[in-house]
Amino acid sequence: MAAAVYSFHRREEVKFPARQAPCGMPVKRCLGIIFDMQSKILLRGVAIGIGVAVLTPLVIAALAPALKPVARSALKAGIRVDEKGRETVEVFGETIEDITAEVEEEMFDAHEDEHAESDVEVGMVGSTRK
Repeated sequence: MAAAVYSFHRREEVKFPARQAPCGMPVKRCLGIIFDMQSKILLRGVAIGIGVAVLTPLVIAALAPALKPVARSALKAGIRVDEKGRETVEVFGETIEDITAEVEEEMFDAHEDEHAESDVEVGMVGSTRK
């Protein structure tokens, strides 16, 4: 402890050991390597982005004649699927309407049968009311 006080009184520079990273290198050197790697990755990403932005219209223009028939056939297939889907929906709707009409008719017949039976029980069959 006396040596530390003595060194501060004499204003001697006290050197602390360099901090070590887990890899064993000094921390400043590790940070420098990391920043260098990040800048390289960033520059590489920017270069790739510019390249894609420049080449995409050229590639599309070059492939357009070859892709036009493919696009037309895909569009035709889509229109056919749409038409078939519309037909299927129409048939389904008609089927639902038919079933609904049959059920309503059955319910009406059942309701008429109930009233006819109750009229017979009361003795109102064949009578005329005014």
